[in-house]
Formats: sequence, structure tokens, C-alpha cells
Amino acid sequence: MSNIIKSLCDIDLYKISMMQFAFHQFPDSVVAYDFKCRNAEVDLTPIMPEVRLQVDFLSHLRFTEDELTFLHNYGGVAGGVFKDDFIKYLRTFKLNPDQVKIYRDEDNQMAIKVEGLWTETILYEIFVLAIVNESYFKMTQPYADKNLGLMKLYNKIDQMKHSVIPFQFMEFGTRRRYSQRWQESVIRVLRDNAAHYLMGTSNVDIGRRLGVKVLGTQAHELFSFHQSISYEKCHQLTLDNWKKEYGSTFMIALSDIYGTDAFLKDFSPENVKHYNGLRHDSGDPVVWVNKVLDFYKSKGVDPMSKIVIFSDGLTIEGALKLNDYCFNKIKVAFGIGTSITNDFDFKALNIVMKMTKANDKPVVKISDQPSKAIGDKKVIESIIKHYESMKG
Repeated sequence: MSNIIKSLCDIDLYKISMMQFAFHQFPDSVVAYDFKCRNAEVDLTPIMPEVRLQVDFLSHLRFTEDELTFLHNYGGVAGGVFKDDFIKYLRTFKLNPDQVKIYRDEDNQMAIKVEGLWTETILYEIFVLAIVNESYFKMTQPYADKNLGLMKLYNKIDQMKHSVIPFQFMEFGTRRRYSQRWQESVIRVLRDNAAHYLMGTSNVDIGRRLGVKVLGTQAHELFSFHQSISYEKCHQLTLDNWKKEYGSTFMIALSDIYGTDAFLKDFSPENVKHYNGLRHDSGDPVVWVNKVLDFYKSKGVDPMSKIVIFSDGLTIEGALKLNDYCFNKIKVAFGIGTSITNDFDFKALNIVMKMTKANDKPVVKISDQPSKAIGDKKVIESIIKHYESMKG
């Protein structure tokens, strides 16, 4: 068997940043994650044995001293972002595959649940998604046309070069890549042929080894977790606690855990000032950025002093159109994943793994796109009613 995940750093940076947050602020909290495949036509049950083997192998991995040194020096100052106590914790950290349950659900489809201490289980999301992707495509598309993939990639680079307006993006493709090897090949090509446009990658391992800047902030689960403290105050609690952990680093906030309208209602003047910008991950991006522009203006904030990052299923073509639209309105960047790391002549998987419970309370993601809603329906209804009561 060839091991899909060969390094604990083969993961998005925001998982490491949230892991430190959990380690410092909520070390005893227990959470649960559930896997979901949004491709109704796809049957993943044939790869269940392979997924189990790959997950079990993760228990053999450890952070290497080179990896720990990279994390400790992240940001240019040893211990500036990732602290000594956290690095010490990572030095002996190992995953426990017993916390991962892989089974057939009531619809006879593959289901995956992870449950345990937040600090111990937080890394599994990216690993599981990457394992499912690579296992599935190894079974269904073992001989993907790499020449076609490269041709498409160079066409994307050509599109960037023809953009009159300055354009920058981050590679966000770990979760739904065709394979680890292909993602690394893609980043090499981008590094060598599109360095002017490539801000960096979210993948810690590949970025570290290839000398590409590693970037990331936070994900939805941060907001989801804080629902276990208060459904109504989850935005404020998340933003305040994150600020306590990181000061002025990683100050980009997600806005769609309850939907953007709800987020903006809770976005306090202090946090508006402190956070550098917002990330879009669901719903119509033009509608979203117009709401953000209007919001900043209504608070007396120059939008050009802030940045918005788009990351919802983007293609280079779509990102370039948004780049043109936002020009001279607000600073902008893009996180582009699947359409770069899994673009051949077959359909990519649309799979996610989201936190569904924290400290025995159901947590949810409502989103700006109804089809992306995940979690307990009664909790979702209660939260929607709460924000509707605030209208006017």
C-alpha cells in the first residue's frame, strides 16, 4: 500500500492555527465531525477498506524537527505565532485512529465520523478528505491525463498574464486534490511560471519544501465551536477569543457561518477596526461584496483599507472577473483550490467534513447558500428566528 499522507504537515495552515487556539483556550473540549459527499451520483463504499487502512496509517506519523522549526519560526520570529508550549505539544503529538469511525449509513453510503478532544481530532478533516479523494480517483481514474492537466494549468497562467488589473491568488487545493503528487506538481509549475500571481499555498508541507509562502487563517469550525458556549453570541465570542490568541496575525474572518447578514449585525466596531478583512465562502460573490462595501462605508471605514478574500469553488476565470469588479473598490485576493489541483476531463468530488457537535451540543453552519447548510434543523430554525427578530 502506498501511503497517501506522508507528513502531518500535509495539511492547510488554518488547521495548525486553530489547533493552537484549541490547545490554549479549550484543551478539554470534546467535538465531533461528520463527512458528507455532495455528489449524489457517487458511491464511495468500494473505497471504504482503503480509507480505513490510510486513516490507520496516520497513527505512525510524527512532526519532524524540521517541520517544528518551520512552524516555530513562522512569521519570521521564533515563537511569535506558534508558541513554545504548543511546539512542545506537537513534538509528541500522534493521531488516534480509534477516534475515526467509517461505516455504512442508513442509505447504505459511506459515512465517516470523528469524535474526541478538539486538540486531538482537529487535523483529521483535511487528512480524511485528501484520503477519500485520492482513494476514489485511484480506483476510478488511475491514469488521469497529466498532459491535459498541465495544458489546462498553463492556460490558466496565460489568462492571468492577460489580465490588465493586478491579480493575486492563493493555492487552496489540498482537500479535494487529485493526489498529493499532482498538487505538488501544480505548485511547482505555479512557482516557476506564475510567481508574480501566486501569493502562496495553504499546504504547510509542500510550501515549506518548495519555498512557497504558506498562508491561512481560520475555518468555519472555529465559529461552530463557539456555538457550544452561546448560539446567539458565537460571532462575538469567536472574534474576541481569536484576537486574544493571535493579536494582529491571521485577522481575516469568515462571514457566513450564520449567513453574512447575521454576521454583519454582530460585527462590533472594535472588531471591524481590528480585523483586516473578510473571507467569502458561499452565496453570490458580487451580492456579498456589495454588502461588505456598504457595511464598511456605513461604519465610516474606507473599504480600500480592508481586504476581501474569495474562496468559494473559484476558477481562474471567475476570480479574474471578480478581480475586475472589485478594482478600486476594496483590496482583494483569491483562494483557488479544486479547479487547480483536480482539473482533468472528469468531475471532481464535492466532499466536506464539518464539526457537528461540541461539548455535547449540536453546532451548525447555515451559510449564504442553502444547499451548504449543515447541522440540526431545529437549531438552524432557532438561530434564523433570532436574527429575524433583530431586523429593523
